[in-house]
Amino acid sequence: MNVLVSKILHAGGNAILHSKVRLALLDALGTDALRMEIDVDQGSVSLKGQVRAPGSRELAGEVARKVGGVKSVTEDLRVVTEGSDDAEPLDRAGKVADRKLEAKVQLKLLEEIGAPALTVGIDAADGVVTLSGRPGDRDLLARAEETAMSVGGVSLWVIHEAGAWSR
Repeated sequence: MNVLVSKILHAGGNAILHSKVRLALLDALGTDALRMEIDVDQGSVSLKGQVRAPGSRELAGEVARKVGGVKSVTEDLRVVTEGSDDAEPLDRAGKVADRKLEAKVQLKLLEEIGAPALTVGIDAADGVVTLSGRPGDRDLLARAEETAMSVGGVSLWVIHEAGAWSR
């Protein structure tokens, strides 16, 4: 296997595990998961960021460890109170439901399309999912659209650099 193919497969596996961990944390912690950065490398998961509840810091590690494929978890989570100078504003992080929808769509795309799905941008706002890609990726976006529509509750706009259309 050449180096490029190996890197693509590695990135795809990391992205799938990242989406699974993100979904598990959002389900278990709700808004406390919105201020977390998740890094994944070959089954090693790193959690960084802020939580509001002291119990969320410990729970985050437990939840991540239970996700299939996770080999180890390191945590660098700080407990901050809402409104403190250290607290990152939640409005930038978005709503839990939208972040969960993004993770579900990302996971489905990776499972159905594979590594090429990594080039598809995914954004959700108020339940509407936007997929974006580069010019010339019309076939990939069409496959991504079809796949994303199989995720429950998705309303979809597909944005292409040369124009926009909706379904």
